Amino acid sequence: MKTLKNIISFTLLLFFFHSVLAQDWECKDCPKRKIGLFDLDVWVKNPANFPSDISQSNWVEMFMVAGGIHDALFNDDPSKECLNYYDGQMAVIADLDEQIYQHGNTNTSLPPPSGTMDGVDYLVSGIIANQESDGATIIKAFVQTSGTGETVVEASIAYDFSSSGIQNGKNIAQQLTPLMSKIRAFEKKKRNEDNEVCIDPEGKGASIEIKPEKEIIKVGETVNVKVKLIDCDGIPIKNMKIKLSSKGGSFEPENLTTNDSGEAETKFIADCDPGIYNQIIEFEHRFPYSFDKNTSGSDEDFEIEAGDKFQLIYKHTSKQEYGGMFLLQSTGNGEIPCTINWDSKPPTIKGSGVVKATWSGNADQCKFVGNSSFTLEFKGEVIYNETGLAQIKLVKSNISPLGGEFKIICGTITQTVPESMPIPALEEDRILIFKFLDGDTNAFDVPETDTHYSYKIKLDCK
Repeated sequence: MKTLKNIISFTLLLFFFHSVLAQDWECKDCPKRKIGLFDLDVWVKNPANFPSDISQSNWVEMFMVAGGIHDALFNDDPSKECLNYYDGQMAVIADLDEQIYQHGNTNTSLPPPSGTMDGVDYLVSGIIANQESDGATIIKAFVQTSGTGETVVEASIAYDFSSSGIQNGKNIAQQLTPLMSKIRAFEKKKRNEDNEVCIDPEGKGASIEIKPEKEIIKVGETVNVKVKLIDCDGIPIKNMKIKLSSKGGSFEPENLTTNDSGEAETKFIADCDPGIYNQIIEFEHRFPYSFDKNTSGSDEDFEIEAGDKFQLIYKHTSKQEYGGMFLLQSTGNGEIPCTINWDSKPPTIKGSGVVKATWSGNADQCKFVGNSSFTLEFKGEVIYNETGLAQIKLVKSNISPLGGEFKIICGTITQTVPESMPIPALEEDRILIFKFLDGDTNAFDVPETDTHYSYKIKLDCK
Protein backbone atom coordinates (compact mmCIF):
# COMPACT_ATOMS: atom_id res chain seq x y z
CA MET A 1 0.00 0.00 0.00
CA LYS A 2 1.48 3.34 -1.06
CA THR A 3 -0.72 6.30 -0.19
CA LEU A 4 0.44 8.47 2.71
CA LYS A 5 4.13 9.00 3.35
CA ASN A 6 3.97 7.05 6.57
CA ILE A 7 2.45 3.99 4.90
CA ILE A 8 5.00 1.31 3.98
CA SER A 9 5.22 0.23 0.29
CA PHE A 10 3.87 -3.14 -0.59
CA THR A 11 6.08 -6.10 -1.50
CA LEU A 12 7.63 -5.83 -4.97
CA LEU A 13 6.82 -9.18 -6.45
CA LEU A 14 5.30 -12.47 -5.43
CA PHE A 15 5.25 -15.70 -7.43
CA PHE A 16 3.27 -18.87 -6.99
CA PHE A 17 4.55 -22.14 -8.46
CA HIS A 18 2.38 -24.83 -6.88
CA SER A 19 0.27 -27.32 -8.77
CA VAL A 20 -3.48 -26.85 -8.81
CA LEU A 21 -6.41 -29.15 -9.26
CA ALA A 22 -8.23 -28.84 -12.56
CA GLN A 23 -10.93 -26.19 -12.20
CA ASP A 24 -12.46 -23.69 -14.57
CA TRP A 25 -9.40 -21.55 -13.84
CA GLU A 26 -7.02 -24.43 -14.66
CA CYS A 27 -3.51 -23.18 -15.51
CA LYS A 28 -1.68 -26.42 -16.32
CA ASP A 29 -2.44 -26.22 -20.03
CA CYS A 30 -3.26 -22.51 -20.22
CA PRO A 31 -0.91 -19.89 -18.81
CA LYS A 32 -1.01 -18.18 -15.47
CA ARG A 33 -1.86 -14.49 -15.62
CA LYS A 34 0.14 -11.56 -14.28
CA ILE A 35 -1.79 -9.22 -12.01
CA GLY A 36 -0.70 -5.69 -11.09
CA LEU A 37 -1.95 -4.65 -7.66
CA PHE A 38 -2.71 -0.96 -7.18
CA ASP A 39 -4.20 1.16 -4.43
CA LEU A 40 -7.78 2.35 -4.18
CA ASP A 41 -8.37 6.00 -4.95
CA VAL A 42 -9.85 7.64 -1.83
CA TRP A 43 -12.25 10.40 -2.78
CA VAL A 44 -13.47 10.99 0.78
CA LYS A 45 -12.15 14.35 1.98
CA ASN A 46 -9.69 14.54 4.85
CA PRO A 47 -11.70 15.50 7.96
CA ALA A 48 -8.69 17.43 9.20
CA ASN A 49 -9.33 19.93 6.41
CA PHE A 50 -13.01 19.36 5.74
CA PRO A 51 -15.03 18.66 8.90
CA SER A 52 -17.33 15.65 8.58
CA ASP A 53 -18.86 12.78 10.53
CA ILE A 54 -15.81 10.61 9.67
CA SER A 55 -13.05 10.64 12.22
CA GLN A 56 -9.42 11.15 11.25
CA SER A 57 -8.54 7.58 12.28
CA ASN A 58 -11.37 6.13 10.20
CA TRP A 59 -10.22 8.19 7.25
CA VAL A 60 -6.68 6.84 7.56
CA GLU A 61 -8.07 3.30 7.75
CA MET A 62 -9.55 3.77 4.28
CA PHE A 63 -6.02 3.63 2.87
CA MET A 64 -5.68 0.13 4.33
CA VAL A 65 -8.55 -1.31 2.28
CA ALA A 66 -6.31 -2.13 -0.67
CA GLY A 67 -4.07 -4.11 1.68
CA GLY A 68 -7.06 -6.17 2.77
CA ILE A 69 -7.99 -6.91 -0.83
CA HIS A 70 -4.42 -7.97 -1.59
CA ASP A 71 -4.24 -10.11 1.53
CA ALA A 72 -7.45 -11.95 0.58
CA LEU A 73 -6.25 -12.54 -2.97
CA PHE A 74 -2.93 -13.88 -1.72
CA ASN A 75 -4.27 -16.18 0.96
CA ASP A 76 -7.96 -16.92 0.49
CA ASP A 77 -8.52 -17.05 -3.27
CA PRO A 78 -8.85 -20.74 -4.31
CA SER A 79 -7.42 -19.83 -7.74
CA LYS A 80 -4.33 -18.09 -6.32
CA GLU A 81 -2.01 -20.79 -7.68
CA CYS A 82 -2.79 -19.58 -11.20
CA LEU A 83 -1.95 -15.94 -10.58
CA ASN A 84 1.36 -14.13 -10.36
CA TYR A 85 1.03 -10.87 -8.43
CA TYR A 86 3.12 -7.77 -9.04
CA ASP A 87 3.32 -4.51 -7.16
CA GLY A 88 1.56 -2.08 -9.49
CA GLN A 89 3.79 0.91 -8.86
CA MET A 90 6.97 -1.08 -9.39
CA ALA A 91 5.56 -2.59 -12.58
CA VAL A 92 4.74 0.87 -13.95
CA ILE A 93 8.20 2.16 -13.06
CA ALA A 94 9.77 -0.79 -14.87
CA ASP A 95 7.63 -0.24 -17.97
CA LEU A 96 7.94 3.53 -18.12
CA ASP A 97 11.58 3.60 -16.98
CA GLU A 98 10.84 6.16 -14.29
CA GLN A 99 12.28 6.60 -10.82
CA ILE A 100 8.91 7.09 -9.11
CA TYR A 101 5.26 6.81 -10.09
CA GLN A 102 2.38 8.32 -8.15
CA HIS A 103 -1.06 9.01 -9.48
CA GLY A 104 -4.30 9.53 -7.63
CA ASN A 105 -6.52 11.87 -5.68
CA THR A 106 -4.36 11.52 -2.58
CA ASN A 107 -0.94 10.61 -3.96
CA THR A 108 -1.88 6.98 -4.26
CA SER A 109 -0.57 4.46 -6.77
CA LEU A 110 -3.30 4.01 -9.37
CA PRO A 111 -3.17 2.36 -12.77
CA PRO A 112 -1.79 4.39 -15.69
CA PRO A 113 -3.80 4.85 -18.93
CA SER A 114 -4.69 1.63 -20.76
CA GLY A 115 -2.07 0.26 -23.10
CA THR A 116 0.94 1.80 -21.37
CA MET A 117 1.93 -1.30 -19.40
CA ASP A 118 3.40 -4.48 -20.85
CA GLY A 119 4.61 -6.08 -17.63
CA VAL A 120 1.21 -7.27 -16.38
CA ASP A 121 -1.96 -8.61 -17.98
CA TYR A 122 -4.62 -7.39 -15.56
CA LEU A 123 -4.93 -4.63 -12.94
CA VAL A 124 -6.65 -4.61 -9.54
CA SER A 125 -7.73 -1.22 -8.22
CA GLY A 126 -10.83 0.71 -7.08
CA ILE A 127 -12.22 3.78 -5.34
CA ILE A 128 -13.70 4.80 -1.99
CA ALA A 129 -16.23 7.63 -2.26
CA ASN A 130 -19.42 9.06 -0.77
CA GLN A 131 -22.60 8.56 -2.74
CA GLU A 132 -24.26 11.76 -3.88
CA SER A 133 -27.73 10.36 -3.20
CA ASP A 134 -27.38 9.65 0.52
CA GLY A 135 -23.77 10.41 1.44
CA ALA A 136 -23.04 6.76 2.28
CA THR A 137 -19.39 5.69 1.90
CA ILE A 138 -19.00 3.01 -0.76
CA ILE A 139 -16.06 0.83 -1.73
CA LYS A 140 -15.75 -0.21 -5.37
CA ALA A 141 -13.08 -2.67 -6.48
CA PHE A 142 -12.51 -3.78 -10.04
CA VAL A 143 -10.22 -5.87 -12.19
CA GLN A 144 -9.39 -4.49 -15.63
CA THR A 145 -7.33 -5.51 -18.62
CA SER A 146 -4.01 -3.69 -18.78
CA GLY A 147 -4.05 -3.19 -22.53
CA THR A 148 -7.66 -2.51 -23.51
CA GLY A 149 -9.01 -1.06 -20.25
CA GLU A 150 -12.01 -3.40 -20.18
CA THR A 151 -13.55 -4.38 -16.88
CA VAL A 152 -13.37 -8.07 -16.06
CA VAL A 153 -15.21 -7.97 -12.74
CA GLU A 154 -16.44 -5.19 -10.45
CA ALA A 155 -17.50 -5.35 -6.81
CA SER A 156 -19.24 -2.83 -4.56
CA ILE A 157 -20.07 -2.76 -0.83
CA ALA A 158 -20.86 -0.17 1.84
CA TYR A 159 -17.90 0.82 3.98
CA ASP A 160 -18.22 -0.71 7.46
CA PHE A 161 -16.81 1.81 9.94
CA SER A 162 -17.11 -0.76 12.72
CA SER A 163 -14.38 -2.81 11.03
CA SER A 164 -10.81 -2.01 10.11
CA GLY A 165 -9.77 -0.96 6.63
CA ILE A 166 -8.05 -4.33 6.19
CA GLN A 167 -11.26 -6.17 7.04
CA ASN A 168 -13.27 -4.00 4.67
CA GLY A 169 -10.82 -4.96 1.93
CA LYS A 170 -11.18 -8.66 2.73
CA ASN A 171 -14.95 -8.32 2.68
CA ILE A 172 -15.13 -6.85 -0.82
CA ALA A 173 -12.46 -9.23 -2.11
CA GLN A 174 -14.91 -12.10 -1.68
CA GLN A 175 -16.80 -10.75 -4.68
CA LEU A 176 -13.64 -10.87 -6.81
CA THR A 177 -12.74 -14.48 -6.15
CA PRO A 178 -12.01 -16.97 -7.47
CA LEU A 179 -10.27 -14.35 -9.57
CA MET A 180 -8.79 -16.67 -12.18
CA SER A 181 -12.21 -18.17 -12.79
CA LYS A 182 -13.59 -14.73 -13.56
CA ILE A 183 -10.60 -13.90 -15.76
CA ARG A 184 -10.99 -17.16 -17.71
CA ALA A 185 -14.71 -16.51 -18.19
CA PHE A 186 -13.88 -13.05 -19.54
CA GLU A 187 -11.20 -14.46 -21.87
CA LYS A 188 -13.52 -17.11 -23.27
CA LYS A 189 -16.20 -14.50 -23.89
CA LYS A 190 -13.72 -12.29 -25.73
CA ARG A 191 -12.62 -15.24 -27.84
CA ASN A 192 -16.21 -16.01 -28.82
CA GLU A 193 -16.85 -12.38 -29.76
CA ASP A 194 -13.62 -11.59 -31.60
CA ASN A 195 -12.07 -13.90 -34.21
CA GLU A 196 -8.61 -12.46 -33.57
CA VAL A 197 -8.56 -13.37 -29.87
CA CYS A 198 -6.97 -16.52 -28.45
CA ILE A 199 -6.26 -17.39 -24.82
CA ASP A 200 -2.85 -18.80 -25.75
CA PRO A 201 -2.38 -20.79 -29.00
CA GLU A 202 1.14 -21.75 -27.92
CA GLY A 203 0.24 -22.92 -24.42
CA LYS A 204 0.86 -26.45 -23.23
CA GLY A 205 -2.65 -27.58 -24.10
CA ALA A 206 -2.68 -25.85 -27.49
CA SER A 207 -2.10 -27.46 -30.86
CA ILE A 208 -1.11 -26.03 -34.25
CA GLU A 209 -1.14 -28.79 -36.85
CA ILE A 210 -0.29 -28.88 -40.54
CA LYS A 211 -0.66 -32.36 -41.94
CA PRO A 212 -0.34 -33.55 -45.57
CA GLU A 213 -2.32 -36.68 -46.35
CA LYS A 214 0.97 -38.44 -47.18
CA GLU A 215 4.28 -38.32 -45.33
CA ILE A 216 6.28 -38.80 -48.54
CA ILE A 217 5.17 -36.90 -51.64
CA LYS A 218 6.33 -37.65 -55.17
CA VAL A 219 7.74 -34.84 -57.31
CA GLY A 220 4.96 -33.03 -59.12
CA GLU A 221 2.30 -34.69 -56.99
CA THR A 222 -0.72 -32.84 -55.60
CA VAL A 223 -1.87 -33.84 -52.11
CA ASN A 224 -4.54 -32.62 -49.70
CA VAL A 225 -3.31 -30.83 -46.59
CA LYS A 226 -5.27 -30.27 -43.37
CA VAL A 227 -4.54 -27.65 -40.76
CA LYS A 228 -6.02 -27.47 -37.28
CA LEU A 229 -5.79 -24.87 -34.52
CA ILE A 230 -6.65 -25.70 -30.91
CA ASP A 231 -6.41 -23.17 -28.08
CA CYS A 232 -4.74 -24.03 -24.79
CA ASP A 233 -8.03 -25.05 -23.16
CA GLY A 234 -8.80 -27.57 -25.91
CA ILE A 235 -11.31 -25.36 -27.72
CA PRO A 236 -10.96 -25.07 -31.53
CA ILE A 237 -9.80 -21.67 -32.77
CA LYS A 238 -12.51 -20.82 -35.26
CA ASN A 239 -12.65 -18.20 -38.02
CA MET A 240 -8.91 -17.56 -37.76
CA LYS A 241 -7.13 -16.34 -40.87
CA ILE A 242 -3.96 -18.31 -41.52
CA LYS A 243 -1.19 -18.26 -44.11
CA LEU A 244 0.74 -21.27 -45.41
CA SER A 245 4.13 -21.29 -47.11
CA SER A 246 6.72 -23.84 -48.15
CA LYS A 247 9.79 -24.43 -50.22
CA GLY A 248 9.66 -27.43 -52.51
CA GLY A 249 6.18 -26.61 -53.71
CA SER A 250 3.18 -24.34 -53.28
CA PHE A 251 -0.20 -24.28 -51.55
CA GLU A 252 -3.39 -23.58 -53.49
CA PRO A 253 -4.83 -21.63 -51.80
CA GLU A 254 -2.19 -20.43 -49.35
CA ASN A 255 -4.56 -18.18 -47.36
CA LEU A 256 -7.23 -20.00 -45.36
CA THR A 257 -9.83 -19.43 -42.63
CA THR A 258 -10.57 -22.09 -40.05
CA ASN A 259 -14.09 -23.42 -39.60
CA ASP A 260 -15.99 -23.92 -36.33
CA SER A 261 -13.86 -26.99 -35.64
CA GLY A 262 -10.66 -24.98 -36.02
CA GLU A 263 -9.85 -26.79 -39.27
CA ALA A 264 -9.14 -25.81 -42.87
CA GLU A 265 -8.05 -27.68 -45.98
CA THR A 266 -5.90 -26.85 -48.99
CA LYS A 267 -3.77 -28.57 -51.61
CA PHE A 268 0.00 -28.78 -51.86
CA ILE A 269 1.63 -29.13 -55.27
CA ALA A 270 5.17 -30.48 -55.09
CA ASP A 271 7.89 -29.03 -57.30
CA CYS A 272 10.28 -31.14 -59.35
CA ASP A 273 13.15 -31.16 -56.88
CA PRO A 274 13.24 -34.00 -54.32
CA GLY A 275 14.44 -33.36 -50.78
CA ILE A 276 13.41 -32.56 -47.23
CA TYR A 277 11.40 -29.35 -46.98
CA ASN A 278 9.49 -27.36 -44.41
CA GLN A 279 5.80 -26.43 -44.45
CA ILE A 280 4.96 -23.37 -42.35
CA ILE A 281 1.67 -22.16 -40.89
CA GLU A 282 1.36 -18.66 -39.39
CA PHE A 283 -1.46 -16.50 -38.06
CA GLU A 284 -1.89 -13.23 -36.21
CA HIS A 285 -3.91 -13.07 -33.02
CA ARG A 286 -4.47 -10.99 -29.88
CA PHE A 287 -4.57 -11.94 -26.24
CA PRO A 288 -7.88 -11.06 -24.51
CA TYR A 289 -6.32 -8.27 -22.47
CA SER A 290 -4.44 -6.43 -25.24
CA PHE A 291 -4.79 -4.69 -28.60
CA ASP A 292 -1.29 -5.80 -29.62
CA LYS A 293 -1.06 -8.44 -32.34
CA ASN A 294 1.14 -11.50 -32.01
CA THR A 295 2.26 -14.00 -34.62
CA SER A 296 2.04 -17.69 -33.79
CA GLY A 297 2.65 -20.70 -35.94
CA SER A 298 4.26 -24.03 -36.46
CA ASP A 299 6.17 -25.95 -39.09
CA GLU A 300 6.47 -29.53 -40.20
CA ASP A 301 9.19 -31.28 -42.19
CA PHE A 302 8.12 -33.42 -45.13
CA GLU A 303 9.86 -35.31 -47.90
CA ILE A 304 9.49 -34.92 -51.64
CA GLU A 305 10.64 -38.17 -53.18
CA ALA A 306 12.11 -38.33 -56.65
CA GLY A 307 10.14 -40.15 -59.31
CA ASP A 308 11.56 -43.20 -61.05
CA LYS A 309 12.16 -41.42 -64.35
CA PHE A 310 14.11 -38.46 -65.66
CA GLN A 311 15.53 -37.17 -68.94
CA LEU A 312 19.20 -36.55 -69.68
CA ILE A 313 19.29 -33.65 -72.15
CA TYR A 314 22.35 -34.04 -74.41
CA LYS A 315 23.96 -31.37 -76.61
CA HIS A 316 27.23 -31.05 -78.45
CA THR A 317 28.95 -28.62 -80.78
CA SER A 318 32.21 -29.36 -82.58
CA LYS A 319 34.52 -27.96 -85.20
CA GLN A 320 37.04 -30.25 -86.89
CA GLU A 321 39.67 -29.26 -89.43
CA TYR A 322 40.44 -31.87 -92.08
CA GLY A 323 43.86 -31.82 -93.80
CA GLY A 324 44.15 -28.11 -93.38
CA MET A 325 41.67 -27.80 -96.27
CA PHE A 326 38.24 -27.33 -94.74
CA LEU A 327 36.42 -26.94 -91.47
CA LEU A 328 33.64 -29.37 -90.64
CA GLN A 329 31.09 -28.26 -88.02
CA SER A 330 28.59 -30.37 -86.14
CA THR A 331 25.74 -29.79 -83.71
CA GLY A 332 23.85 -32.54 -81.96
CA ASN A 333 21.12 -32.92 -79.41
CA GLY A 334 18.81 -35.50 -77.94
CA GLU A 335 16.84 -36.59 -74.89
CA ILE A 336 17.89 -39.79 -73.19
CA PRO A 337 15.15 -41.31 -71.00
CA CYS A 338 16.50 -42.77 -67.75
CA THR A 339 14.84 -45.05 -65.23
CA ILE A 340 15.73 -45.44 -61.55
CA ASN A 341 15.40 -48.72 -59.71
CA TRP A 342 14.80 -47.53 -56.15
CA ASP A 343 14.79 -51.08 -54.80
CA SER A 344 18.53 -51.47 -55.45
CA LYS A 345 21.04 -50.53 -52.79
CA PRO A 346 22.17 -48.00 -53.90
CA PRO A 347 19.43 -47.21 -56.43
CA THR A 348 20.61 -47.94 -59.97
CA ILE A 349 19.99 -46.01 -63.19
CA LYS A 350 19.72 -47.10 -66.82
CA GLY A 351 19.23 -44.80 -69.77
CA SER A 352 19.24 -45.06 -73.55
CA GLY A 353 18.29 -42.56 -76.22
CA VAL A 354 18.90 -41.39 -79.76
CA VAL A 355 21.10 -38.37 -80.46
CA LYS A 356 20.87 -36.63 -83.84
CA ALA A 357 23.63 -34.55 -85.38
CA THR A 358 23.86 -32.23 -88.36
CA TRP A 359 27.04 -31.44 -90.27
CA SER A 360 28.23 -28.62 -92.49
CA GLY A 361 31.50 -27.45 -93.98
CA ASN A 362 33.12 -25.60 -96.87
CA ALA A 363 36.29 -26.09 -98.97
CA ASP A 364 37.07 -24.01 -102.07
CA GLN A 365 34.07 -24.33 -104.41
CA CYS A 366 32.50 -27.22 -102.51
CA LYS A 367 30.34 -27.49 -99.44
CA PHE A 368 29.55 -30.39 -97.23
CA VAL A 369 26.19 -31.20 -95.56
CA GLY A 370 25.11 -34.23 -93.65
CA ASN A 371 23.24 -35.79 -90.79
CA SER A 372 23.78 -38.74 -88.55
CA SER A 373 22.31 -40.36 -85.49
CA PHE A 374 23.50 -42.72 -82.83
CA THR A 375 22.26 -44.42 -79.69
CA LEU A 376 23.87 -43.27 -76.48
CA GLU A 377 23.51 -45.40 -73.37
CA PHE A 378 24.27 -44.57 -69.76
CA LYS A 379 24.28 -46.43 -66.50
CA GLY A 380 24.68 -45.12 -62.99
CA GLU A 381 23.32 -44.82 -59.49
CA VAL A 382 21.84 -42.43 -56.98
CA ILE A 383 24.40 -41.49 -54.33
CA TYR A 384 24.20 -39.42 -51.14
CA ASN A 385 26.91 -37.28 -49.64
CA GLU A 386 27.56 -36.71 -45.95
CA THR A 387 24.94 -33.95 -45.75
CA GLY A 388 22.25 -36.23 -47.18
CA LEU A 389 22.11 -34.43 -50.54
CA ALA A 390 20.95 -36.77 -53.29
CA GLN A 391 23.06 -36.88 -56.45
CA ILE A 392 22.94 -38.71 -59.76
CA LYS A 393 26.15 -40.42 -60.93
CA LEU A 394 26.24 -41.51 -64.59
CA VAL A 395 28.82 -43.06 -66.93
CA LYS A 396 28.54 -43.76 -70.65
CA SER A 397 28.09 -47.49 -71.23
CA ASN A 398 27.73 -47.65 -75.03
CA ILE A 399 27.49 -45.63 -78.23
CA SER A 400 26.07 -47.20 -81.39
CA PRO A 401 25.87 -45.53 -84.86
CA LEU A 402 22.52 -45.65 -86.56
CA GLY A 403 23.73 -44.34 -89.89
CA GLY A 404 23.19 -41.10 -91.75
CA GLU A 405 23.94 -39.30 -94.99
CA PHE A 406 26.81 -37.08 -96.06
CA LYS A 407 26.93 -35.08 -99.29
CA ILE A 408 29.64 -33.15 -101.09
CA ILE A 409 28.19 -30.47 -103.32
CA CYS A 410 30.47 -28.87 -105.87
CA GLY A 411 28.55 -26.53 -108.13
CA THR A 412 25.86 -28.64 -109.76
CA ILE A 413 27.44 -31.95 -108.78
CA THR A 414 26.29 -33.71 -105.64
CA GLN A 415 28.04 -36.80 -104.38
CA THR A 416 26.73 -38.94 -101.54
CA VAL A 417 29.44 -40.67 -99.51
CA PRO A 418 27.77 -42.57 -96.65
CA GLU A 419 30.85 -44.73 -96.19
CA SER A 420 32.83 -41.74 -95.02
CA MET A 421 30.06 -40.37 -92.86
CA PRO A 422 31.60 -38.96 -89.67
CA ILE A 423 30.01 -39.95 -86.39
CA PRO A 424 30.42 -37.61 -83.42
CA ALA A 425 32.12 -40.31 -81.39
CA LEU A 426 34.14 -37.74 -79.58
CA GLU A 427 31.97 -38.56 -76.59
CA GLU A 428 34.58 -39.21 -73.92
CA ASP A 429 34.24 -41.72 -71.14
CA ARG A 430 33.64 -39.61 -68.09
CA ILE A 431 31.70 -39.62 -64.85
CA LEU A 432 28.75 -37.22 -64.72
CA ILE A 433 27.57 -36.17 -61.27
CA PHE A 434 24.46 -34.06 -60.92
CA LYS A 435 22.66 -32.67 -57.94
CA PHE A 436 19.27 -34.36 -57.94
CA LEU A 437 17.66 -31.04 -58.88
CA ASP A 438 15.71 -30.16 -61.96
CA GLY A 439 17.94 -28.31 -64.45
CA ASP A 440 21.30 -29.16 -62.90
CA THR A 441 23.94 -29.17 -65.69
CA ASN A 442 27.36 -30.65 -66.49
CA ALA A 443 29.42 -29.09 -69.31
CA PHE A 444 32.77 -30.19 -70.74
CA ASP A 445 35.30 -28.94 -73.26
CA VAL A 446 37.44 -31.55 -75.01
CA PRO A 447 41.08 -30.51 -74.53
CA GLU A 448 42.91 -29.16 -77.59
CA THR A 449 39.72 -29.20 -79.68
CA ASP A 450 36.81 -26.94 -80.34
CA THR A 451 34.31 -29.49 -79.07
CA HIS A 452 31.83 -28.88 -76.28
CA TYR A 453 29.35 -31.14 -74.50
CA SER A 454 26.57 -30.36 -72.08
CA TYR A 455 24.22 -32.61 -70.12
CA LYS A 456 21.21 -31.40 -68.17
CA ILE A 457 18.85 -33.22 -65.81
CA LYS A 458 15.13 -32.83 -66.50
CA LEU A 459 13.16 -34.44 -63.73
CA ASP A 460 9.85 -36.03 -64.62
CA CYS A 461 7.13 -34.18 -62.68
CA LYS A 462 4.06 -35.48 -64.47
